[in-house]
Amino acid sequence: MAFTRANLGGDTGGGTVTTVAVGTSASGQSSGDLSVAIVAVDAASPPAAISSLGNWTQILFDTSQSLVNVWIGFIRDSGAATENLVFTADVRGTWTTVHITAGHHTTTAPEATAANGSSAAPDCPSEEHSAGSGDYLGIAVVADGDGTNTTIDDVTSTTTDNDYTAQNVSVGSVGTSVRASDLELSSVSSWNPAAGTLSGSVAWVAATILVPAAAGGGGGAPLFVHHLNQMRA
Repeated sequence: MAFTRANLGGDTGGGTVTTVAVGTSASGQSSGDLSVAIVAVDAASPPAAISSLGNWTQILFDTSQSLVNVWIGFIRDSGAATENLVFTADVRGTWTTVHITAGHHTTTAPEATAANGSSAAPDCPSEEHSAGSGDYLGIAVVADGDGTNTTIDDVTSTTTDNDYTAQNVSVGSVGTSVRASDLELSSVSSWNPAAGTLSGSVAWVAATILVPAAAGGGGGAPLFVHHLNQMRA
C-alpha cells in the first residue's frame, strides 16, 4: 500500500467555537471516498455534547477524561472539503483526518475503541473489528489535555508506516494536542499498538481505529491522503 499526506494548519487562538469545520480532503471528496476524523477538544465539566453530526457518522466520543475529550467519526461520498461538527458549548481543540480514496476500502464501517489515563505513557487499546480477519488500515491516536507544557513524542512504540506531526492548540495554561500514526495490516482481526511517549505526565486519551481495506486495493496500490488541522475561530 502507498500513503500520501497533506498537512493543513491553524488554531483557535484566544477564542473558542461551537461549530467545528472538520476537513475531509484538500479539494473535496469524490464518490466512494472515505474520511476518518479525530477531534480532540479541551474538556469541561460537564463535557460539551454533540448537537449536530451533520454528514458525519459517529464511531465514538470519549468524554471520560478530565482534561481532553476525543470524538471519532467518518464520512463517505461527501463532495465538500469541510463538514461541520457542532457542539452544545464552546470548545477549543484540534483535529486530524485520514482521507481514503474510492476503491481502497470496503463499505464496512471503521470501528474504534479508546482508553484514558494520566501518565507519560499513553497506551492505545486493542481493537478487534467485528468483520473478522482481513486487511485493515490501523490508525493509532493519542490526545493529551496539556497543549501548553506537554508534547506527544510518540503515539506508539510499534513500527508504523506514517507517524504524523503532532498538532496542538495552546492558550495560557489550557489546550490540547493530538497525533496519529498508521499501519497497513494484512490478514488480522485485531491490532494492539504498544504504548507511546509523552514529554511529561498528563491526562490523555488513546484510541485505536481499524478501517477495512478492499481486497486487492481496488486494482492498485491504495492511496491514503492524511490531513492535519487545528480548529479556527
